[in-house]
Amino acid sequence: MDLLECPLCLFLMAEPVTMSCGHTFCRRCVGGYLPSRCPSCKERLKQREVKIMKNNVLLISVVEKCCPDETKTKCQIQEKLKANDFMEALRIANEALHLVPDDQSLKVYRAEANWGLMRFSDALTDLDYLCCLRPSWAEGFFRKGNVLLEMGQQTDALIQFYRCLKLHADFVPAKSQIKKILEAEGLALPDEASCILQVVSEYLKGPCPITSVSDSQGPSHPEGLKHPRGDEGEGKGRREAHQGSKVKHDTGTECCLSLCQAVSFLPAAEEDEEMMMRKEDGHGKGENGHSREKRLSVLTVSDFECPLCIRLFFEPVTTPCGHTFCKNCIERSLDHNLRCPLCKQPLQEFFKNRKYNPTVLLQDIMARLFPSQLAERKQVHDAEMAELSKYALPSSIYTCDLF
Repeated sequence: MDLLECPLCLFLMAEPVTMSCGHTFCRRCVGGYLPSRCPSCKERLKQREVKIMKNNVLLISVVEKCCPDETKTKCQIQEKLKANDFMEALRIANEALHLVPDDQSLKVYRAEANWGLMRFSDALTDLDYLCCLRPSWAEGFFRKGNVLLEMGQQTDALIQFYRCLKLHADFVPAKSQIKKILEAEGLALPDEASCILQVVSEYLKGPCPITSVSDSQGPSHPEGLKHPRGDEGEGKGRREAHQGSKVKHDTGTECCLSLCQAVSFLPAAEEDEEMMMRKEDGHGKGENGHSREKRLSVLTVSDFECPLCIRLFFEPVTTPCGHTFCKNCIERSLDHNLRCPLCKQPLQEFFKNRKYNPTVLLQDIMARLFPSQLAERKQVHDAEMAELSKYALPSSIYTCDLF
């Protein structure tokens, strides 16, 4: 995986947020679909933590320096999507894809723009391609399921939510969608993801599980994922979907054929995860990923200097306000003043928890680009610690204290 890719969506990091465990994700990924545990280290994550954590300032500058044009374009698209200007967002995404056809993340934004414009078939085309390209992208299957619901294809949507939950057992929105669909059919579902997956698998193999969209009760969207144009847009979108493509579940033969084809796409319980990862590694990188790796060469040692000791980071720790310091530097600073040395935001809770986990992504980048400098920095650190241990007196003078 590219160092600058988010471990959740597998695309270039956008608005990176470093969690207390030290791993970094897109704000959009952890803000909307935060897993209960970090996918990298399995430490428990809390939604409240995401709300108080600011974007990682240093990693933003790293991504912008490595991929300036890509970052600028995506910021423009995000602004248009937030403003519900879907037509303009679609235009920018299409133009960018014409210039950089290998940038798959642009298709995510294009799908979202088409969703806002109620062009569900176009959105589904991009999501189909992305889910095939990245078979471990849980959010992609969830998005695809929601689009299929808008098109009136509940059986197919249920399969996509199943895939999503299969990949991430604590993907709560997918679990909610499955419950809404099956509870409307009169089925009571357990809370455990493994049991839900078993129920869905058996249900889809039944004689004729979902005969029509009108049989389901309640809204199809989970909370926070309402259609951008509200109820009117939702109704119009579904009517257009029914007129444009008839779902053949009325006759017994067609229903059975459609269902058999659908069930054949369900992952088996003993599915080989390694095979899925190999498929993704083989097809997911593309030329854009390799060129981005080359762009890391624009980074210099000065891009990774601690603002306190003015040396290469050693065990870089990111505070909730988004600033990064050497672990020892921020520990000593907080012993004297419980505020960020740069922005002066209060850090009492951060100090109280004392979870000074190094920012893994920064360590990985430095280890790849500056191995010799990092080894030298470690030697200096060890020598300083050995010297300080003789006197048991902490060093408390930093450049920032002189101003």
